[in-house]
Amino acid sequence: VTNISLLGCGTWGSALAQVVAENGHRVTAWHYKKDVLGIRASSRKHPRLKRFIFHDNIHFEHDLAASLTKAECIIVAVPSHAVRKIMAQSKPFIPKKAVIVNVAKGIENDTLKTMSEVIAISLNHDMNKIVS
Repeated sequence: VTNISLLGCGTWGSALAQVVAENGHRVTAWHYKKDVLGIRASSRKHPRLKRFIFHDNIHFEHDLAASLTKAECIIVAVPSHAVRKIMAQSKPFIPKKAVIVNVAKGIENDTLKTMSEVIAISLNHDMNKIVS
């Protein structure tokens, strides 16, 4: 079992978390809104995905540090406009050996950098260690 941290549990992140969880991995899903996580944790449903029930291997966490410190793999699934900010906030808690998987779509508006470039810059991380 691999400990996976998911940053962003909108429809895209939730669907990916489901696939990962169904394959036997433990997923800690983080969202910036605590009330959103509370609803998902208690109902095990996503409001925008009909007939979708979160797998038992998916756990919800509002505390960024708690969601990241044990992660072996981190899936970045936040909107492109939030990637730089979330990465800056996450940096102190990301284990050095964690693999970072970028699934954030788009480019950064101000710099026109790809999300993988923004992640690498924000974390001072080698681009070769970011899967996109």
